[in-house]
Amino acid sequence: NRTDGRLLKIRKMQGWTSPLLKIRFELTDEELLICRPDGQKFLSFIETEAKMAEAQKQAEKEKQRAEILAAKLKELGVTVEDLM
Repeated sequence: NRTDGRLLKIRKMQGWTSPLLKIRFELTDEELLICRPDGQKFLSFIETEAKMAEAQKQAEKEKQRAEILAAKLKELGVTVEDLM
């Protein structure tokens, strides 16, 4: 916490909300949760990595699907350019 340009120790972190950022800090037995101003918690690094991996996996599936559909169209004599 900053007052008059000086950093002050936060005595009680549980439920403390930053006056500037409006983010809230919650201590549990296992971790420190940081919540956005809308109340939703920020994702941890591990959670963010898992979401990114899942998104990449889904993107790869969609790419493969598009390639299969393009190949089927080619078999039928239709090019992607014909569809545009």
